[in-house]
Amino acid sequence: MQNSAVTKRKEKFVDSNSYTIITSAIKEDVSSTPEVKITAIYNANKEDCDYKKIYVKASSIGTEVLVTKGSWTEVPVPDSLNKAGNGIVLYGKGHDPKLDCYVSGYWNVH
Repeated sequence: MQNSAVTKRKEKFVDSNSYTIITSAIKEDVSSTPEVKITAIYNANKEDCDYKKIYVKASSIGTEVLVTKGSWTEVPVPDSLNKAGNGIVLYGKGHDPKLDCYVSGYWNVH
């Protein structure tokens, strides 16, 4: 997962039952809401699969948002962290509690 253009396939592990860190970026201002786009989801063996959704949140105290592969989704940042210069960590959790996975995509934070 990268916060700029993906130059090669770089997957990040997502646990099926608990939140794990996917990536982070620095918040540039308070007026914009970060967005995530999951471009690929692979099974636990890093092989293509038909898994389509994961949960994400911005920081460990953020609001959980369901993301569908291929769609840009806004991810609200908690007020206490919504300041220019703050690092915003993207956490992910599987949509199915039986399936760990790997994801790649984009994390746009302005």
